[in-house]
Amino acid sequence: MTHVDPNAPPGAPPLATTRGGPPALAVLGAPRGGPRAPRAFELALAAAPAGTSLAVRAAAQYGYVTKAAGDESGATPLAAPRGVDANADVAAELDLLAVHPSAAVSALDDLVKVTIIEGDTWETPRAPFEVVARVQARVPVPSGRLADSPPYWSSDALAATIGSGDLPPSLEAAVCAVCRGETAVVSVPAAAAAGGRAGVPPPPTSTDRVEFEIALTTMVQVRDLTGDGAVVKRRVRDGRGEFPADCPLQDCVVRVAVMAYNGDDAEPFWSQGGSGTGGHGDGGGAAPSPPPWTFTTGTDAAPPALDLGVRLMTPGERAELVARPSHAWGARNDAPPGWDAARGTRFVLDLLSFDAPVRDYDAQPCDRLARAGELRAQGNAVWAAGGARAGDLAAAKWAASARELANALDFCEDEEAAKQAAAGRAAAHANLALASLRAGRAGEAISWCDKCLEDDDAHVKVLLRKAAACAALGRAADAESALDAAAAADPAAAADVARERARIARERAAAAKRSAADLKGFLG
Repeated sequence: MTHVDPNAPPGAPPLATTRGGPPALAVLGAPRGGPRAPRAFELALAAAPAGTSLAVRAAAQYGYVTKAAGDESGATPLAAPRGVDANADVAAELDLLAVHPSAAVSALDDLVKVTIIEGDTWETPRAPFEVVARVQARVPVPSGRLADSPPYWSSDALAATIGSGDLPPSLEAAVCAVCRGETAVVSVPAAAAAGGRAGVPPPPTSTDRVEFEIALTTMVQVRDLTGDGAVVKRRVRDGRGEFPADCPLQDCVVRVAVMAYNGDDAEPFWSQGGSGTGGHGDGGGAAPSPPPWTFTTGTDAAPPALDLGVRLMTPGERAELVARPSHAWGARNDAPPGWDAARGTRFVLDLLSFDAPVRDYDAQPCDRLARAGELRAQGNAVWAAGGARAGDLAAAKWAASARELANALDFCEDEEAAKQAAAGRAAAHANLALASLRAGRAGEAISWCDKCLEDDDAHVKVLLRKAAACAALGRAADAESALDAAAAADPAAAADVARERARIARERAAAAKRSAADLKGFLG
């Protein structure tokens, strides 16, 4: 690429040129980011084959003065070369050295990847994933062909933890653009391409960009499941299927084998289930192992770390979960003998199988009705069992049940089934109102009551709950209105209405007494 003064006479020396040095790299259109050439260059090169030479003259608005013509795509504008006025008209000679098909190119910010060999998954590394890769670092060559120079640094098995400082920023960004099994050449800015604990040296010659040829051989999925380090999941063995499509994301029955260890102990202090054949979920060994441990997620049947971790596993996968006490047995009353909360808990978990719910796009109204009934029953059971998390877990079940029934009503053509769905939804909303009221969230309780009353405006229990919630917020008139509606809906509930009216009156009187005492104390 050679820039000349558009007003200079023929034969005048160029303002700037890259001929004989590293060529400029640009992504035409840059729909997903990447370095983008001036619009005039894009128009000229759009249909040109490799080896084409072109002369381009354009007004300033088609040159470097625009946003590259960097629009909202996230593209990074190519900067005007030194000696070229970014606000002036453009005159340049372009040599198109190489073209890579769009299907092989991806770009983000100032990174451009050209895929050589496709990978075997869609997922790319992110912090704190663990990776092993073959890497070669090169300086771009004048020919414009990728990976066409001897590497100035290489590693046959570069092991790193993403986000830990093992890799320099540009190399880490390049590795995070490649999926497992893929081989690609990734062009990144040279400014941050050296250093890290891996000791990547700087390029031997002056250059704006560096090419990393990366073959990602190993990618270990590591996830902070809670966002605060309370549960960290590390995949030990791959499962079958695709993540996350084949994971038990929704509440369902799962079959697992699990062992729990204190800290880095070699021997477990607790275990549940097995493969039913031999070994810990691996089907090996001579002695038969116990049958799998079967439980339903979202019901507090397992410590929170296991309930969270199993949802992000595929059948056959083994994972290690490191959990703080709060997500092991810290908030439960069923801690096994030998658990040492002070040392942290490490679970080794195998997901053997699970009962997959009917997928949304396959579900018929009858499927949704059945699923909603199961969810509501599970919520009722969790609520009845009690426990520190019972309210939240039961509410989650009831809310999911209400969503299923809302979807069923959207497609229900049978009148009887529609009535059943509406009644089930009203019951779920009534339960949610109770949970919110017990938790002291009166405003939320009123909202759930109103949703229930849309399906059943004579639901006496819900009208009484709405009265209690309104009274808690000091809305006396609304509380009285709800009590009157309850009395009118069912004369047989008169005693219940009277009790609730008396209770609200007592609480109001007690509140007034406390307020008077506080005022007296304030005034002395």
